[in-house]
Amino acid sequence: QAADASAAPTSRPAWWQPLTSHWLFGVVFAAGVALRVVTFLAYQPALLYIDSLGYLANLSELRPTGARPIGYSVALRPLLAFGDLRVVPIVQHLLGLAVALAIYALLLRAGARRWVAALAATPVLLDGYQLQIEQNVLSETLFQVMLFTALVLLVDGAGRDRPFGRRLVTATLAGLVVGLMVSVRLIGQFLAVPAIAY
Repeated sequence: QAADASAAPTSRPAWWQPLTSHWLFGVVFAAGVALRVVTFLAYQPALLYIDSLGYLANLSELRPTGARPIGYSVALRPLLAFGDLRVVPIVQHLLGLAVALAIYALLLRAGARRWVAALAATPVLLDGYQLQIEQNVLSETLFQVMLFTALVLLVDGAGRDRPFGRRLVTATLAGLVVGLMVSVRLIGQFLAVPAIAY
């Protein structure tokens, strides 16, 4: 009986399988989380650039005629309703992590190997400039999220095997996101051309 007991497979909890299957991405993701915690603690309450002051100054009036588009100021308004500037980099760091996770999941769904998908998500997780941008009160992180969302929608809607109705909906949503990107950063207007061509 002792021999039978030793030969029996050890039962592992349900959460163990995903951890072992995606261990490489898990290691890189954990490193990305750790770096964001260090960045957040090092620069309190947030990094401010000259453009940051323009976004913050336009919070109350939301003037569309300012030097910078008002989309980011609109997004900042509910975050700063808490009265704490630290909320902005916290949310932006979470958005950065979400983009990395979405890149990994998207590539796995497309049939990429796990190590390739993990490698593709690594720059978003570990790049120093990415960490700095997320800690800054600047529109780049929001623009990045919107750009990635538009790309996912365009790729999803382009599949010929998709029903026409689904392609129409995803193309419409992609166009809406691209349009909203212009209100965050003006360079978004140039991205409309390749998006329409695609």
